[in-house]
Amino acid sequence: MSANQDVLDCFIIGGGPAGLTAAIYLARFNRKIMLADAGESRALHIPRAYNCPGYPEGISGKELLRRMRRQVAQYHVPTTVSHVASWRLGDEGSIMINVSGTIIESRSVLLATGVVDLVPDLPKRREFLARGHLRLCPICDGYEVRNKRLGVIGSDKHALREAIFLKTFTSRVSLLANDPSEFPAELRERARSAGVEITDDVLDVFAGEAGYEVVSRKADVIQFDAIYPALGCSPRSELAVTAGIDVDGQRHILVDRHQRCSVPAVYAAGDVVNSLNQIAVAFGQGASAATAIHNDLNARTCPAP
Repeated sequence: MSANQDVLDCFIIGGGPAGLTAAIYLARFNRKIMLADAGESRALHIPRAYNCPGYPEGISGKELLRRMRRQVAQYHVPTTVSHVASWRLGDEGSIMINVSGTIIESRSVLLATGVVDLVPDLPKRREFLARGHLRLCPICDGYEVRNKRLGVIGSDKHALREAIFLKTFTSRVSLLANDPSEFPAELRERARSAGVEITDDVLDVFAGEAGYEVVSRKADVIQFDAIYPALGCSPRSELAVTAGIDVDGQRHILVDRHQRCSVPAVYAAGDVVNSLNQIAVAFGQGASAATAIHNDLNARTCPAP
């Protein structure tokens, strides 16, 4: 522990699965930590996850986070429900974090700030997310849409890859876009070879009783059991970028195999890192980051001979 009892060992930014896992581990390592949770975890939008290890009956994202927060609270970890405004390097390697105007000093920081899914403003978006007619993650829930008719919103290689992945579960997959000019000839040929339909003249989308109804300019109405937006996501990496931490072309934070960032004493875990965006991965990265933080702090206090 730090000789200065007012200085934290680690300040965790983000209260999703990665940040909460790290908090549990660091608390059990007897580290003095604090967690900033703005209540914006991507997991909150999961109506029910059936691929989360240990929950054969499935679990909602809200319930999973509730249980994890209760687990963190057992170790009396102070939590602030707020955004981190800014941060800077202080003296002797410490980090100064501005939380709602209060400056908190910490010997390390873990960024577990996640991503924001890019979702079009479809009708009944929140209701249809809960009902499973609007879905965000084929890896998580493709099994639940077996033999259904699916639409994938997008007209680039990423959307086609997602559509081809969904062919694992059903033969009826269509790419949806408003304008035929959005689909280059190469993508059309690859879609055709993969058995993916292209509906490139979408005029409007309505919320029906059993899913979304897509209206084309030909006046056709196509019923989809579920629609997947394949428009990507936006990493919440602003704090990393402003601190000069290395990110990739999509602004995901780059880390080493121990979740260390390019700036000393800063770590990152979860969806904000360029990896598979899955709860199970966030658990593992949170645990790895916490263990590296603990060991690195020990090494700073007691350097190896």
